Amino acid sequence: MRMSLSALRRLVVGGAVVSAIVAGGLAPATAAPRAGVETLGTPRPITRAFAYPLTPGDEGWERLTTHREMVEATQLPAETARQMSTEALVETVLDYPLFLDVKAFNSDQQGLDRVARRFNGFAELFRRDDAGAVLLPRYEAFEPTGAGPRAADRGERQLDGWKLELLLAQPQVLSTLAPDRLDAALAAGVRVYDGKVAARADYGAAGLQPTGLLMGRALAARDGWDWRRSAFLTTGRGPDAAPAQVRAAAAGTGRDRGRPPADLVSPARLGKVQTPNGSSIEVEQRSEDLTDVQLRNYHTYVASLYPRAARETSASRRYNCHSYAWHSQAPSNNSWMMSPGDDIYWQDGSYQIWRRNLPYLPGMRWSWGSDDHSGFEVGKSGRVRSKWGELPVMTHSWEYSPYEDAAVNRYYKA
Repeated sequence: MRMSLSALRRLVVGGAVVSAIVAGGLAPATAAPRAGVETLGTPRPITRAFAYPLTPGDEGWERLTTHREMVEATQLPAETARQMSTEALVETVLDYPLFLDVKAFNSDQQGLDRVARRFNGFAELFRRDDAGAVLLPRYEAFEPTGAGPRAADRGERQLDGWKLELLLAQPQVLSTLAPDRLDAALAAGVRVYDGKVAARADYGAAGLQPTGLLMGRALAARDGWDWRRSAFLTTGRGPDAAPAQVRAAAAGTGRDRGRPPADLVSPARLGKVQTPNGSSIEVEQRSEDLTDVQLRNYHTYVASLYPRAARETSASRRYNCHSYAWHSQAPSNNSWMMSPGDDIYWQDGSYQIWRRNLPYLPGMRWSWGSDDHSGFEVGKSGRVRSKWGELPVMTHSWEYSPYEDAAVNRYYKA
């Protein structure tokens, strides 16, 4: 019988999953010592998940005024991370309060790369030789449906599965799995994909993408081809048809094992927009937006994590920050603009960089160079309005967002 991820979490604390994994022979010989086992000169590992000292909803969270303070308040000490069993570390990472910041970026992979470099738990997990052995049984037990009628429960289950798929899809984790365990990951992916299709009203096209990402990378790892040849498998963001193509390949239909399927990823649906000076920029366009369950997840997240920011629109996967800031703020915007498309607006002279010796102008465009983000200032208020990846359009102070504030340039219309 498959268990929900929340049930598995309760078992982890009690050590049942640890025993099951060891008994099943899934832990490699290089795995960290398990609970209750000490070797000479080795301290007893920490077997419980980290208790975050401050989380959204706690008294004091609203007093945090910058994203940097949020990161510091939820940081896992590096030494604690090193001493944790992999089971406890996985639990800690899955519970990381800022995990959903991943969705504030232009793709899941870009988002995870940014979030992971800020939180010690990810770096430590990706160093563990048994990361895959601990994560995969959780995914095999994950059931995409059956959470009950409450939208909140279905939303939590969807996020549980998304986190597991994204972590398992990382090359550092897949490299720890033997070929037979990669087969098991593919079989689990096919099952989960089919379950999501059966519950498409909740998952939509967006919910199938992380499953396709995991299956595609696992397929490449097993068969020995470079998944970086695929834009979808590189970024985690691709055309809506891509996951179905990956599912067919993972199930072994219509292809020979040992080489990448030629039609693994179809071309994205592309359109074009123009800068004020007439330069053409390619953009991705989508016909299907987020589901009600996904909207609820994202709206709840920004409200609880960022109480000092104001949500201006619903979340959407049709357009992103660059498209919103530089191209159109209309609700009908259906253009997702990837870098370096936004750079063309100042490279062709449509916008000029603002310097301190110039008058301060209202409505200037802001560009976060370090985190690939764009927004525009509301008048001359110092507050920025920007689209946070698939999350909503938010009005916020410049340092109160998921983006590092080290390098921000302002531009005015020429």
